[in-house]
Amino acid sequence: NSSTQSSDPGCRPAGSSVPDSLNLSGFTGSPVSAWHAGLRRVSEDGAWIGGAIAPGVFISSEALFTKASKLPRVEIFSGPKNVIAKDTISAMNVGIVYGYAGMVDGIVNRIKKEIGHKVKVIATGGIASLIARESETVDAIDENLTLEGLKILYERNS
Repeated sequence: NSSTQSSDPGCRPAGSSVPDSLNLSGFTGSPVSAWHAGLRRVSEDGAWIGGAIAPGVFISSEALFTKASKLPRVEIFSGPKNVIAKDTISAMNVGIVYGYAGMVDGIVNRIKKEIGHKVKVIATGGIASLIARESETVDAIDENLTLEGLKILYERNS
């Protein structure tokens, strides 16, 4: 389907990029980017342009818990109360949530600079709303974007 293809023959969507891109094709009229442990760029006409891949919040957190054995395992279900934390668990929450939001903002801002115009940024995934609240670049949240894209893919092939 042309709505998921790039004009560059060496550039193909991978992983959840396909269902995300299919579902993003409904946002035609303005360029769209979706963030779900990576960024997918979709053009005004719904064509998949390319993206960036980064470790997700849970993978990054798991690495922290596993590699820094003295740190406890923490659950990330709410944003930090303060940026300057007074205890280990709160400090980990600050680093994980603000660190990930900062990574999203940094990559989105670099993409905007590279392409030279504004894009709509949609956060997706299980904790999208938490990260989006702390992000300066996320415009909308759709936690089911990938699942809805998979449904579109299924319907097109059945």
